[in-house]
Amino acid sequence: MTPLGGQAYSGTSVLRVEDARALVGQNRYVRDFEPLGTIHLAFVRSYIAHALIAKVEVSEALECDGVFGVFTAAEIGQRINNSMGPPQPLLAGKEVTYVGQPVAVVAASNRYLAEDAAEAVVVEYEQLPQVVRIDEALNGPCMAHQDLSNNVILSDENWPRELDDVFAKADLVLTDEFRTQRQVAMPMETRGVLATYESGSGNLTLVSSTQMPHLLRSAVAEILSLQEASVRVIAPDVGGAFGVKLAVYVEDLVAAVLSQRTGRPVKWISDRTEAFTSDYQSRGARYQVTAAFSKHGEWQGLGVEILSPAGAYVAIPWSGALVESFIGSLCMTGPYKIGAYGYRCLGVLTNTTPTCSYRATGGPAATWITETIIDRAARALGCDRAQIRRQNMIVPGDLPCSNGFGAEIDTDSHIECLDMALEKIDFGSWLDMQATARSEGRVIGLGLASYVAPTAAGVAGSEASLAIPFDSTTVRVEPSGHVTVLTGVSSQGQGLATTLAQIVADQLQIGIEDIKVHGGDTLTSPYGGGTHGSRAAVLGGAATRLAAVAVAEKLKRIAAHLLEADPKDIELISGSASVRGVPAKSVSIEELAMRAHLQVQSLPDGLEAGLEETRRYVSWRPFTFANGCHAAIVELFRTTGHFRILRYVVVQDGGVIINPAIVEGQVRGGVAQGVGSTFLEEFAYGSDGTPVGVNLAEYRLPGVDDMPSLVEIYHVQTPSEHPGGMRGIGDAGLHASVAPLAGAVEDAFAASGAQISQLPVSPDRISDLIEAMSPGTES
Repeated sequence: MTPLGGQAYSGTSVLRVEDARALVGQNRYVRDFEPLGTIHLAFVRSYIAHALIAKVEVSEALECDGVFGVFTAAEIGQRINNSMGPPQPLLAGKEVTYVGQPVAVVAASNRYLAEDAAEAVVVEYEQLPQVVRIDEALNGPCMAHQDLSNNVILSDENWPRELDDVFAKADLVLTDEFRTQRQVAMPMETRGVLATYESGSGNLTLVSSTQMPHLLRSAVAEILSLQEASVRVIAPDVGGAFGVKLAVYVEDLVAAVLSQRTGRPVKWISDRTEAFTSDYQSRGARYQVTAAFSKHGEWQGLGVEILSPAGAYVAIPWSGALVESFIGSLCMTGPYKIGAYGYRCLGVLTNTTPTCSYRATGGPAATWITETIIDRAARALGCDRAQIRRQNMIVPGDLPCSNGFGAEIDTDSHIECLDMALEKIDFGSWLDMQATARSEGRVIGLGLASYVAPTAAGVAGSEASLAIPFDSTTVRVEPSGHVTVLTGVSSQGQGLATTLAQIVADQLQIGIEDIKVHGGDTLTSPYGGGTHGSRAAVLGGAATRLAAVAVAEKLKRIAAHLLEADPKDIELISGSASVRGVPAKSVSIEELAMRAHLQVQSLPDGLEAGLEETRRYVSWRPFTFANGCHAAIVELFRTTGHFRILRYVVVQDGGVIINPAIVEGQVRGGVAQGVGSTFLEEFAYGSDGTPVGVNLAEYRLPGVDDMPSLVEIYHVQTPSEHPGGMRGIGDAGLHASVAPLAGAVEDAFAASGAQISQLPVSPDRISDLIEAMSPGTES
């Protein structure tokens, strides 16, 4: 039981403890769970965006081999209720409202037979007018649901009177409409569920690739009319999530209902094609932006009107319309003092797949827009674009600083991060570099993005919130001296067990190999808010640290009693408790653990037996902020319309770093998603609401050739007020990466006046921009 060379684990890139199982193929995903007698499901989904259901004919399907039953809304009539929008049926009964909505479900002895039988189900539809575009939802005559009188499900506004006066008097006013595209998250592991109901005990176990086990437990208990104590949700190894596995999905609930009714294990695994329309989507918003600057470059005002799609239903717990609007308007001011600020937000229903959270929700668009606006202001005013950023940035003397949204920015390293990024990207030589490239017929541009990213949502006002503002951890030293950690946050593959083990190892001064971390099981894990919004290390890590500190204090009390010393004089070093200054006077952690469990008569009077502590850490700060600066140099090619990222620099302040390798892996993954968001990915709908390109040949994800050969990462560490000083880094890579990439494209064509106001910047768009440049420019 010896710590890492006698030094702290935190701040060290120790190897991930999770990797040993993965490398020998012993990870267990939902697909790997299949008890004897499991029934498999296949869903019959609507191929029409909006229609009445005239008839569902299941007789032929019931005759298929291996079929146990075919179920429609007549048999499964439960609904997910939502105060923001219409109730969502588990199976559509009278009306379908998007392509991919489940209408019926087939239960069979294996997935192949279930799918064959599903093709035999005949559904007759009476088509209704559909609402596909968000503008249609707001201004058109059609409703996304037949019985609604309005498609608006969200309306929020804070537009100060003085803002319009600022626009009227400003030396420079910039206005534009920015649009983001619909995207799908595409985690490596598709969604899946296994539900097992025990009629004798009345208990249900649900194995699901969820990000929020406790929230899903509550939803299942409500649908099945069970006590929460009768429902156990297990999130085993999860192969990526990115927010798409936060939502409560009808497939999980249907499996639970059918297991309760049949008394058999019931399983469903999404295939990749099915995921394109059954997984909730993201983005797809419109931003009408107006900004005001003085002739000296002072940012005087900013106004944004955000129109976001919810899809056909309001996802639980958070619709994409809600989070894109909220986080987008929160982040729109960036790290800048922008004077007067106003926002208007609308969320609308459309006859498309519902939207939900996706990594860094709202942040990529907000940072892209803010950084584009400040670049355009610099060009219009003839300013240096680095200097105009410095001029308007929040500086240490401004703290505490409330941004235009009213959120308190708690970090002040913005200029430090900007200056470091400028140095690393060699910004001082950029204009010469660009001129040389142009003389060679090459088209290159440089983009910058300074950002603030809200993390670890905490207590925000007096109203109830689904953003659970705390998390919990139990740290238990077993009789052998080994340590069990039970955590309320759960992993989706990002190395969370390693991170939490490092925190505990430092507090108890034991080896990381002697610590086992378990999460994602509502039966054993203390209540928690799941893993999302860069909260796991901040809130889960803080709770883990507090629990480990409490256990360490108890160890010191036992050691002091045995060594006849004052507990204040006891220190934990290298697997032992010793008297400070007298290292020979010590007792091992193993012996202390043995006495705490098996020789309780040797404990100090009044000290409880055992070595187990649970702590819940509540963040009373509505948000903690990470910040930094990204810089990218991009080359563009006429013949293919493709791009090549020549340099990519990240300077980030995520607070105290526990494991640099894990942090940098998170950042690189986020940058990869930013590449896809900027250049490649788009989930499109036809005018009738039919999805276009529901496969990975047409929906292009970034590959190795699309990425920079190296993402250069540099760290600034400004501790937060939370125990451990973490700020959260899971979303930051994607939060910031769209802006410098899109900014580099606009910079490349700045001389021709071209502007990038819509994503993605597709190959056709790049080719058109190059063609529109002055004759003789080639690439």
